[in-house]
Amino acid sequence: MSASSPETYQSLLLALQEKQVELEKKNEELRRAEESLACFRKEAEAARRNRSERFMDDTQQHIASTSWVESEARFLAIFEQAPLGIAEGDFAGNHFINVNQRYADIVGYSIGELKNMTFKDFTHPDDLAMDLVQMEKLAAGEIPLFALEKRYVRKDGAIIWVKITVAGLGPAGAKPIRCMAVIDDITEQKATVTALELSERRYKTIIEAEPECVKVVSAGGELLEMNPAGLTMLEASSVDEVRQHGMMQFILPKYQVAFAKLHEGTIAGWGGLLEFEVIGLRGTPLWLETHAVPLHDAEGRVTKMLGITRDITQRKLSAQALKEKEERLSFLLKQTPAVIYTCRPSGNFGATYITDNVQSQLGYQPREFLEDSAFWVNAIHPEDRTRILNDLTQLAEKGERSHDYRFLHADGTYRWMHDEVRLLRDAEGRPTEIIGSWIDITSLKQAEESVRQLNAGLEARVLERTAQLEAASRELEAFSYSVSHDLRAPLRGIDGFARMIEEDCGDQLDRKGMRMIGVVRSEAKRMGQLIDDLLAFSRMGRKIFEHSSIDMRDLAQDAFESVTSTLPETAVRFELGALPSVQGDRSLLRQVFFNLIDNAVKFSRNQLAPVIEVGCTDEKGVTAFFVRDNGVGFDEQYGHKLFGVFQRLHSDAEFEGTGIGLALVQRIIHRHGGKVWASSERGCGATFYFTLPNSVKSNE
Repeated sequence: MSASSPETYQSLLLALQEKQVELEKKNEELRRAEESLACFRKEAEAARRNRSERFMDDTQQHIASTSWVESEARFLAIFEQAPLGIAEGDFAGNHFINVNQRYADIVGYSIGELKNMTFKDFTHPDDLAMDLVQMEKLAAGEIPLFALEKRYVRKDGAIIWVKITVAGLGPAGAKPIRCMAVIDDITEQKATVTALELSERRYKTIIEAEPECVKVVSAGGELLEMNPAGLTMLEASSVDEVRQHGMMQFILPKYQVAFAKLHEGTIAGWGGLLEFEVIGLRGTPLWLETHAVPLHDAEGRVTKMLGITRDITQRKLSAQALKEKEERLSFLLKQTPAVIYTCRPSGNFGATYITDNVQSQLGYQPREFLEDSAFWVNAIHPEDRTRILNDLTQLAEKGERSHDYRFLHADGTYRWMHDEVRLLRDAEGRPTEIIGSWIDITSLKQAEESVRQLNAGLEARVLERTAQLEAASRELEAFSYSVSHDLRAPLRGIDGFARMIEEDCGDQLDRKGMRMIGVVRSEAKRMGQLIDDLLAFSRMGRKIFEHSSIDMRDLAQDAFESVTSTLPETAVRFELGALPSVQGDRSLLRQVFFNLIDNAVKFSRNQLAPVIEVGCTDEKGVTAFFVRDNGVGFDEQYGHKLFGVFQRLHSDAEFEGTGIGLALVQRIIHRHGGKVWASSERGCGATFYFTLPNSVKSNE
């Protein structure tokens, strides 16, 4: 049963009331029949007394005889014409002595058949024991009469319900010798009561199971009934608890007057609908909606109010949330620079909605788009129109599109618009409308044009600069060739002639002369090394970068062995940790390890137990390789000079070198996209780090 139809509940109540009235009429008929039986018993008793006083004298006997005849006549008239079944029987065998026609009609046997039967023969087996118990008490004089409802099995097999009253007959103060039974067929009444009880059970079941509150209120405002759903809404455990607090105590004060008027109007026969707020016994607030209808009694008077109440809290909250959402959306639409619109999914794609800011963006009133379905299409630049219409026809396949085009402003100029569109479909997948947003990108397009022109100028300048660099590179190449060939020849001559003087005239020179010849040869050799290092530094920038996978651990081991190949086997302890593989130029990275390890060996050679350590660590998520020694170290305030060409922190007298090695390391690492740095403390060794962020790979 739907809670939205209180008329159904009213119909149920009216049907129950009609059944109750009908049942009351049946009970009244039965009461009158019992009164007739009582009269009949009195007449029968009087007749019995008249028959027993036969010892009276002739006058008295004559008078008594006349009275007896009249009483007997009245008894027979009542007996035969009574609307109830009447039977007289004995206690000895429970046989019928007299039976009226109505009794015979009720049980379905003829009077003749009944005089050869007892009531046991057609009493329902399940009711016989109960009947016999009462008959024994009546026969023993324990009770003057008894009445009960029982079932008979008619001659045709039908089972009927009867209400029977049995009274004992006999001398006053003695046990009765006979009995008189009056029966009334209440089968139809029983069926009515059963139907009424079933209807009431169904009604209660429906009301109890109804998920919405069902309540009945009297004309005076007293709560008569309320189902569990209503009690749950009020957080009450029983109807009595609600009555104790009073219905008005649950309703917020601002709705109490309206609720009272709804009740008054309903009792007046109008009914109505009301939304209001309540607070449950545990403090829970709820929004409720009550539909009230009047209930009429059998005479048509309104005596009660039926209320069907549903919890609309969620609906109210949803409505409030929707209102807030709409307000936010409205605010955003007013504040956003984008023009939001919807249009038809075909034809001229005429607009069906467009935000008001189209006026500030393009100078048009929204109605101009809505009243003319071709307004939008006609305002697109002729050179862009076909492309845009083709894009829109492809929405059926792609669902979304974005495009830039020129649109005619109200001032006659064209503006560049960026349009994002999406096709909307219904539940069956049919296109319903297109939703889109416009943004004026005219300034962006102008900026792009400026950037394009700037790029064109930059490209020309890059070409010019590239030509200059190529010329400088050729000059550098020529210089390198000159250094390699023109400078080496004089150096070879100097060294050669000095060697010849040393060999041919050595016996003619004193110790000072020999030392000076040695200095000349040593400086010539150092100059040659310097030229080699300069050439290597110059050529490294022009070397073709060859990428390959490199095992850095093997590469470090190879570089160490190359550096220490001329040293005693136990001169330096080498500690090599786990290193990841990388992608890079193998020969260049070998040069990095070689230079760093060569530096570490050179600057730790004066230690009693020189140690060189190669490993890696994590530097802000990037793998950093390091080469560490326990040598002389350096003062970190001069660390910025380490990687400059010809920059040295130690004299040639302390440690030999040209000052090119670390500059070469830095240049190689920069070509790999990494960086190199060092940390140290004078006398405590040094650690050189480098990263290869664009090439490191995991060992996994």
